Amino acid sequence: MKAEKCQLINRVIKIARSAIVASLSCISVLSYGQHKSVIYLELLGNGRFYSVNYDTRFLADRNTGWGARIGVSMYTIPETEYVITMPLLINYMRGNNGHYLEAGFGTVFKAVVDNTFFNVGGTISLGYRWQPPDKKILLKVNWTPILSSDLFAPYWGGMSIGWQLN
Repeated sequence: MKAEKCQLINRVIKIARSAIVASLSCISVLSYGQHKSVIYLELLGNGRFYSVNYDTRFLADRNTGWGARIGVSMYTIPETEYVITMPLLINYMRGNNGHYLEAGFGTVFKAVVDNTFFNVGGTISLGYRWQPPDKKILLKVNWTPILSSDLFAPYWGGMSIGWQLN
C-alpha cells in the first residue's frame, strides 16, 4: 500500500510539473519580448491556502492591459491527504502610477493524492494592485471566490507580496 501511495504521489507531481511547464511555455510565447512580469506569494486566494505565482502582461513595456498568471501550491492535511492546486487565470489591469485595478477569470486545478481525486473549479479575481513603476515590489489584495465540486467559497480572498522581474 505504501509503495502504491508513493507511486501515485510521484505520478501526480510529474503531471503537475508537466502542466506548469506547458502553461509557462504558452505564457512565455504569448508575452515574448520585454514584457512586465512578476513573481509573488499569495496567501489564501485562488490557490486556497497559499500559492506561488508568475504573472506577465501580453503587451511589451506595460503594466496595464491583458495578461496571464499561473500558480502552484502543495500542502498536506494531517494524516489524510496530500493536495496540489494550480490556479491559471487570464487577467486585465487598468490604472497608472503604480495603482491598478486587477480583474481576472480562470480555473483552479486540484489533485488530492490519497483519494486519487482530481477536479477543476472556476474562479475570478478582483482587487487592487500596488506596483510602483520605479520600485520592484508588488502588493495586492483581491476577492477570489472559488466554485468547484468540492468547494463553494463566495467570500474568499487573498493578499500577495511579490517582486517585479523586469
